[in-house]
This record gives sequence, C-alpha cells and structure tokens, in this order.
Amino acid sequence: MITLKNHKNLVKIASKGAQLIIWKNLDSQRGILWEQNDKYWNRVAPILFPIVGRLKGDRYRFKGQYYSMSQHGFARESEFDVVASTEDKVTFSFKSNSETRREYPFDFELEVRYLLVDSILRISHTVTNKSIEVMPFSIGAHPGFHIEGDISQYKIEIPGATSKERFLLDAGIFSGRREVVKFEEGGFLPLNESYFESDAIVFKNGKIQLVRLWRNDVPQLELEITGVEAPYWGFWKKPKAPFFCMEPWWGLADSVEFDGDLSEKEGMHSVMPNEKRSFDYQIKLL
Repeated sequence: MITLKNHKNLVKIASKGAQLIIWKNLDSQRGILWEQNDKYWNRVAPILFPIVGRLKGDRYRFKGQYYSMSQHGFARESEFDVVASTEDKVTFSFKSNSETRREYPFDFELEVRYLLVDSILRISHTVTNKSIEVMPFSIGAHPGFHIEGDISQYKIEIPGATSKERFLLDAGIFSGRREVVKFEEGGFLPLNESYFESDAIVFKNGKIQLVRLWRNDVPQLELEITGVEAPYWGFWKKPKAPFFCMEPWWGLADSVEFDGDLSEKEGMHSVMPNEKRSFDYQIKLL
C-alpha cells in the first residue's frame, strides 16, 4: 500500500490493480471513498483494462481465434510494480506476461500515475503498445464514493445538460433498449434507487467533461476529464449500498448483436506499435 499525503488529504493506493483504496480529508476527517464491504461490492476504484464492461459470452475473437476474458479485464486483479514514489505522487507499472497473453495476445505496458495537489487527486493512465502489430484496447475508471443516508439525498450535475439518452444493460450487455433521462434546470439529475434496478445509468457520446456530486444543496466533489474526452460514462450503485460510482469510460461493453470481432468492437482504441495513449482525469473535493 502506497500512501500520499499533504496538509489537507491522505490517500492510499494498493499495488494490486493500482487501485485507489482510501482517501480521507484531514480537516473534516471525512472519508471520500466508500469503505470496501464484500456484502455489497468487493472493490473500491478498480481500473478497467484492456476492456470496459462485459463481453458477450465472456469471449471475443481476434484474427479468427477466440479468447476468454471476464468483465472489465484483468488489470484490476493484477499486481503492479511501483516505479517511482514521493510524498505526493506515485507511478505504477503493469506489463504483459505469459498469463495476460492467454487472454489478450498483445505486449503492452500500463502506467498509472497519481498526484495529490491540495484537495485534487490527478490520475493518469498511459498505455504503450509493445507488440509488432496494431493493438486494440479500451480503458476506464470506476471510483466508488461514500454516501451517507439514502441516495435520494444526492444528485449529479452535468453542466448544460437538459436531457440525455440512457442505454440499458441486461446482464452486463447492451440490450438495444434506450430511454430518455430528463435533467432539471441547471443540469441536475436527482438520484433514486429505481435508476439502478436495471444496472448502471450509461450515457454515450454525451460530450461530458465534468460531473459534480451534490448532497442536498451542498456540493461534495467533482470529477473532470483533463485529457482525451471520455465518450462514455456510467453511474452505478448496488441497491441500498453506501456508495455511488461515477465512471468515465474510454470503451464500452458489448451489445447483444455484436459478433465478437475485437477489431470491430465499439469504443476500442487502435494503437500502433511503440505508440502511447494517455487518458487523464481528476477528482476535486468541494
């Protein structure tokens, strides 16, 4: 476990999955992330790589060969090396190996960097293709934030939003069904448990750069994309669980009609040999 600390905040990150585990504001002693409880969910803020979401049948096809991979990929279960660490920043690295190649036939390096600046945590993911061929991948963030009381006390703010189309999931796969979600004046969406009866709220290509989480009329935090636009977003919680996830995605689960060819999968990034791609966002306490 790596600890980052400044005069305002303390953050702890596990080397398994390079996963953000603890964030405490030292002034208020408030826990920003939820405290992991297997009764509801056995993770806190997993990194999703080299896929986001579920594959249809938990498998895909590449160059005629089939490969199996569980939901959200293997990075969240993998041990990362600590490349560099100071009091307020750390860099983790995870490289392909014989086990990853059985699920994903590419050589790669995934670097994850955390930088704590006052009450802002800056997070960067850099993917390097070390294969000799074009490498398709996707990546996403899945932080779970602590909530107190009922989710109906909370709302999200997406500045400028009036309505958005929600894409519905069935057992983790996009069913083809959609519904319109209407926002209140100012871009506010009051939350309630019924939104999550059919899995996450998922928006596609919504041009969402920043999302704020409010409790009643008090802003709690905001998540802002600081690099490549995240074209997909998920908002999710388990029923009655004391957490709420705000998830920027650079990738997407399969749809029910998808034929399994990884190169044709929606949301994949194609990276040339020796090319790097970075995906950055930050979380700011308000």
